[in-house]
Amino acid sequence: MAHPKNILIFHRSFFEISETFVYEQITSLSRSHKVSLLAYYYLNSDKFPLSNDKHQIKVYKNFADKLLSRIAERFSFGNTLMSLFNKSITKSLIRKEKYEVIHAHFGTNAVAILPVAKALNIPLIPTFHGVDASPAMLKNIQYSKHLSELFEYARKIVIVSPHMIDTLDLETYIDKVELIACGVDFNLFTRNGQRPSTSDGIIRILHSGRLVEKKGVPDLIRVFTSLCQKYDNIRLIIIGGGDETSICEQLIETSGLQAKIFLLGTMPHADVIKYMNDSDIFVLNAKTSKHGDMEGTPVSIQEAMSMELPVISTYHAGIPQVIVDQECGLLVEENDSRGLSAALETLINNETLRFSLGQRARERIISNFSIDIYRQRIAKLFD
Repeated sequence: MAHPKNILIFHRSFFEISETFVYEQITSLSRSHKVSLLAYYYLNSDKFPLSNDKHQIKVYKNFADKLLSRIAERFSFGNTLMSLFNKSITKSLIRKEKYEVIHAHFGTNAVAILPVAKALNIPLIPTFHGVDASPAMLKNIQYSKHLSELFEYARKIVIVSPHMIDTLDLETYIDKVELIACGVDFNLFTRNGQRPSTSDGIIRILHSGRLVEKKGVPDLIRVFTSLCQKYDNIRLIIIGGGDETSICEQLIETSGLQAKIFLLGTMPHADVIKYMNDSDIFVLNAKTSKHGDMEGTPVSIQEAMSMELPVISTYHAGIPQVIVDQECGLLVEENDSRGLSAALETLINNETLRFSLGQRARERIISNFSIDIYRQRIAKLFD
């Protein structure tokens, strides 16, 4: 391996609860490189412990910084996604610490720090995760007008799903593109070939993920409510929080199924694993939101597959590169509640199929999406 690099990783905040994939990448890189962090905010440090050096900047250093940055933005004086004072502060930090490369999580952050990287002639590697490659985000002129400049300058361009080649119009830069989906520690996410740890005849259907439009949870609740008219032994467990929490609460109350639908809110990763172990089916009813927000390659699906859960999801974004329909899970079209209902019925009625799909799902994760494979591919970016 090449000599260890001195890497600065930039993100708006470390770490949102849902961004375990960012945390895993940092811990992975820290095994062989000196990795420091730069952010506006540091969150949930109890859940994401790190000993790396952490540097913090404010959105605006002071009133003068805010005023001058707003004027620059108003009159389109270049890239203003990072304030003028913060650009100066970040340049000084990079010179002082002698960072050799910048890695930016999410395209918006890569565009923001691009002027700094160019001014210092330091390599920049962006990773696009999903929302930053969505049609909604690409309508943001302040962001999208600088993407071609970013692609021209970037040493490598990391994407987590093949569909991003089209949405980001990356064909011109295809030699720089690295498709690296997140990986899963299959030793952590395992039930050792056993069926769910509960054996009371209840079939538990699990969703784990943020309650936002692109996850399709309200439609999942509606489908489940309809299935309850036919099946008395099914339960729906929903882990996560977000903008659609109130809609989900209303649907549950209207259905009168409070004893069968459990809205549990955000949970630590260890608790999510426990619920996966006790579940029979995992569902991510992913779809493109009305504003164009999309998934990348959802880690929750990979974790569920590693736990030998049969997964039902959709032909959306990077999901089909992970789930092979009828082989290691079931896929339906986006916004297809009838298809989702039929897929759920298929698995509700067939324990043998649930078990075989789950076994093949874990085999696929081990062969193609393990954390070791992910670490090797990430490490090569910095060789």
